[in-house]
Amino acid sequence: NAGGLINVAMEHGGEYRRERALAHVENIYSTCLEVLKSARESGQTPHQSALLFALNRIDNIGNIRRYR
Repeated sequence: NAGGLINVAMEHGGEYRRERALAHVENIYSTCLEVLKSARESGQTPHQSALLFALNRIDNIGNIRRYR
């Protein structure tokens, strides 16, 4: 599940801080709502909306790293 993946990523990302991991896990609900709202508004399936959301995030992260 998403919470488990977040926790593992935090363990492998250097110094593990439980509070930081929990803060990321707490965003799962709002992210799901955002994806479902987008799907409803665009007429896409939730799967299509989630995929687009993920691809946009990957692009944004790539753009951020280019400017560092």
